Amino acid sequence: MKVSAVRYTHCITPVLAQNVPSSIVSHSFTSPKHTMAHASATANLTVPSLFNFSSHVVLVTGGASGLGEMAAQAFVQNGAKVIIASRKQSELEKTAKRLNGLGPGKCEYVVADLSNKAGCEDLGRKVREKTDRLTVLMNNSGASWYALVSFHPSYLAVY
Repeated sequence: MKVSAVRYTHCITPVLAQNVPSSIVSHSFTSPKHTMAHASATANLTVPSLFNFSSHVVLVTGGASGLGEMAAQAFVQNGAKVIIASRKQSELEKTAKRLNGLGPGKCEYVVADLSNKAGCEDLGRKVREKTDRLTVLMNNSGASWYALVSFHPSYLAVY
């Protein structure tokens, strides 16, 4: 099964040559005539360029363990300044220390209980003390409520 290409004005689309009349098969992908007709032709799409977060400030809630910790690690290893938030200070301290050893980015932490509105507002105040901007927010913390949402205290306060 030979793979060739059909050339349109701005794109090259792979097709199976055996199912396409030879009159519209223009050339194979290895042809030196192939050029990209859009901006990505000159873009740097290398992994270090795509995943460079050295100018980013990231907040990861639930960042002391599990998926939040893994996400924070990825950001730190790709150069970001990361703030992790969780309820357990001892876990935050261990995680921040471990992540700072992986650099080039840096990790700080904020103790925060996001199970209510006051805790969320407190997190906002604490983050503003550490930085004047966020470029990435990863909401990863979770809480369980084993009843209808209409019985949750925050819902009752509004309605």
